[in-house]
Amino acid sequence: MLAALRAHRYAEATALLHAFVAAHAQVRVWENPQLAAFQLEIRRLEAELLALEAERAEAGRLLTAFELWHQRELGELLQEVLALRRDAARHQRHASAYAESEYQRAQQRYQQQAHAHEQAQATAAHTFALDDAGRATLKKLYREAAQLCHPDRVADAQKAAATTAFQQVLSAYQRQDAAALQAQLLDLRRGFFAPEAAPSSLARLQARRDALTATHAALLRELAELRASEALALAQADEAARAHYLATNRAALLTERARLQAQLA
Repeated sequence: MLAALRAHRYAEATALLHAFVAAHAQVRVWENPQLAAFQLEIRRLEAELLALEAERAEAGRLLTAFELWHQRELGELLQEVLALRRDAARHQRHASAYAESEYQRAQQRYQQQAHAHEQAQATAAHTFALDDAGRATLKKLYREAAQLCHPDRVADAQKAAATTAFQQVLSAYQRQDAAALQAQLLDLRRGFFAPEAAPSSLARLQARRDALTATHAALLRELAELRASEALALAQADEAARAHYLATNRAALLTERARLQAQLA
């Protein structure tokens, strides 16, 4: 370029100058590599949370089904035994402070069982039986609906409404009401809930990551307790194990009923 100027070849010098500017005067915006790292981690956490939520929902469906079965098979007998315990405790309630507290506990336990039995009957009236294909369809509907209304995936102004919608989706799933879940999904597909805007600053991304990490850890703890619970093990048991559980508990309740009836007499 300098040689062309010295030789008065100005057209050539100008062309060389433009080429130099084009090659070396480009400006690029610097992006913090941590932004991309946080965005990837947030997407991973969101995907894992949806999977964990689905597992918790399935556990809830199994537990609901088991509770309905338990109340149908043993609920009335259990309530009768608890009523006899309450009546037996009533005769002794004035003997001491301990006897009074025993009566209060027996009364409370009877009321809790009566309420649970009533609730189970109401829930059973809106719970549907499904075969394996029906349950597979139900799971598919639930996953899509949960993604569209999960409170962690919508804008802040819509979180309260999304929480209500998510609870309705979860209730329909646990009651195995595929028709209700399908109707809810059709409404959600219309785009009522806007996706949460992706945070642009490093501080907001880190706060979002930290919140999701805390939710993830809490959900893992809850699922660990569920997986270790006797109730879920019974809910997942085969027919033979359930039949043994039923026969054992019915025999124990019948024996207890006879003992309390004799005591009251």
